[in-house]
Amino acid sequence: MSLEVGEIENILKRLTSRVTKISGCALVTSEGLPVATSVMKGADADALAAMAALVSMSGDEASKELFNVGFSQLIVRNEKGFLVLSRVTEDFFLVAKVGREARLGLLFLYLDKVSKEINEIVTGQSGKDLS
Repeated sequence: MSLEVGEIENILKRLTSRVTKISGCALVTSEGLPVATSVMKGADADALAAMAALVSMSGDEASKELFNVGFSQLIVRNEKGFLVLSRVTEDFFLVAKVGREARLGLLFLYLDKVSKEINEIVTGQSGKDLS
């Protein structure tokens, strides 16, 4: 499978331009490797990907144990903001690090659209542009 990393990075940049308070977002493998990123200056994309993978593994295990199905979205909330993970495929997920004042409804809407768009890229399926 050949990923169009440049195309995915453009999609992530579009996401960060549309939703305020995103300090970073990335397409991450289930092993915690960043495939494509769009992060603010000074942010550590590798750390974001690695920590997101830890959250993903724990959340997926809990979801499967309690609901018999893997997660579609995970949210970690603290006093400074949110870490939101959105499943793209079994092997990939999106992660967004957002500030406390972020408009979560808008973020969830765009994460869903971007996840579907990236899913089409990584699985090789063609579809319409969701911009």
